[in-house]
Amino acid sequence: MNNLDMAIRREEVKKWLVNYQHDLLTARYRDVDGGDVLINLFSDYIYPTYENRSEYHRRNEFFKKLADFYTAGRVRKILGGTIIFFSPILGITRQMRDLPEYLRMAVELYDLTCELDERMVDALCESAGTSDDLCAESYEAAYRKCATYEERERQIKHLIAVGEYARDIVERGGVLDFLVENCPRVPLFMRNRYVEGINEVITLLQTTYRAFKRCKNSLNRFRDICLEREYQYLDSMLKPVKSC
Repeated sequence: MNNLDMAIRREEVKKWLVNYQHDLLTARYRDVDGGDVLINLFSDYIYPTYENRSEYHRRNEFFKKLADFYTAGRVRKILGGTIIFFSPILGITRQMRDLPEYLRMAVELYDLTCELDERMVDALCESAGTSDDLCAESYEAAYRKCATYEERERQIKHLIAVGEYARDIVERGGVLDFLVENCPRVPLFMRNRYVEGINEVITLLQTTYRAFKRCKNSLNRFRDICLEREYQYLDSMLKPVKSC
């Protein structure tokens, strides 16, 4: 098999893995009352299908840069001439000084997930001779081979942390509620190379915020359900070894 064939083969395996894991993740919440909120967030932002992967990668790479800009106090500088459109997001910045930490948590979840996925793709390429060999059994074998319990647990903790931040925004309310709800997307004709990425941040904040706001009285329940179900799955796959 030449290098091109190997690359095509690897991409086919990756497509199967991403979509299989996406289906597993969303299936864990289909029976939860109001679980469509979680499913939509997972599908759109946390772990999209292979077909929607390019947007997912692009968004997270921009989040890395934006977190650094916030930390360095360079947000006004990078906005340049578009700053007149950004009074709402600058207001959010003043009210949400921990926004860089939120972005970093989202990026850490993204980086860890990508790393673990790449390991599993490698393992599946070695073990699966044909597409017919890609199945629940081969997936479970790769899952157990390619990560420790502690790594998968860290993945869960990052997921919960991102959700907890969204819950905190909802519970703060007041001025922040108004700013997030009414922050407009910036016209792309301004031609600032960061505008498109910042628009994605606005969209992510608003989508997450509105989803959680609709379920304000159920946020603690959702957190508890996520913890319970993600740990149940993890324990079924990688039983923690108790030290003597």
